[in-house]
Amino acid sequence: MQANREMMNEACRLITHAGIKLKENFGCCDSRCKSNPHDLVTDLDRSTEEFLNTELERLYPEIGFEGEEFGLARAGSGDSRWLADPIDGTFHFVKGIPHATTMLALLENGVVTLGVIYNFVTHELFTALRGGGAYRNGERIHVSDQPLHGSCVSVEIRRDRDYAANREFYYRIHDRTMIYHTLNCGYEFGLVASGKLDGRICYQPWGTHLDFASGSLLVHEAGGIVSNIGKDRQYDVMDLDLLAVNPAIYRDLTEGDQALFPIEPLLFSIDPV
Repeated sequence: MQANREMMNEACRLITHAGIKLKENFGCCDSRCKSNPHDLVTDLDRSTEEFLNTELERLYPEIGFEGEEFGLARAGSGDSRWLADPIDGTFHFVKGIPHATTMLALLENGVVTLGVIYNFVTHELFTALRGGGAYRNGERIHVSDQPLHGSCVSVEIRRDRDYAANREFYYRIHDRTMIYHTLNCGYEFGLVASGKLDGRICYQPWGTHLDFASGSLLVHEAGGIVSNIGKDRQYDVMDLDLLAVNPAIYRDLTEGDQALFPIEPLLFSIDPV
């Protein structure tokens, strides 16, 4: 199966319907800790994921489903599965900060072919079909053309892991650009695809493929470059170190003596036929 407009319409219908209840409970919802005091979960995280799983199984029983809260709920009968994050930014949701989103992507044979990010507070619906462009509320969007100098990018890097090295690397990036970070993947990917932020860098990030799948396609379809770090415009959704940036910043980050993320040389070459 290949993602199509009908599937996009159904995904948008479900995600916006789920957003009605989320909006009603925005900023006034009880929560509990998962791994740390800032990693929260609510009953709505779980019920929203269950709703999406149930409805998508009814519509597309052959497609598997994997979510943030329950993991792989259904394997499906082929090489396709939905990837869902019911509330990306639960901390923001609980605190009443309007950066929380719901995300849904379709992964087919390892490639993201459909992505939806919905900010249920501001009613911003970001959509992308592979090969079909990126949209915000039905209007075409595009990444910026700002080079690294003078740019503003989001950086997600775990400074609690390899602390000294990662802290130094963070400040090397900081020396080259202004850093903007809300701790919310979906919200920031939407900003990059709209040209309001100039890029997003993920290096040993907190997030998982569920956090990055929808946004990676959105930025790609908005004219950006999404590439795993060290690879030349190659992207594997399961590899979490990635650049999602405009073309000018991609060149600045990967080319020349000052490149922060130089392309790794191939270990072998293939002789031309």
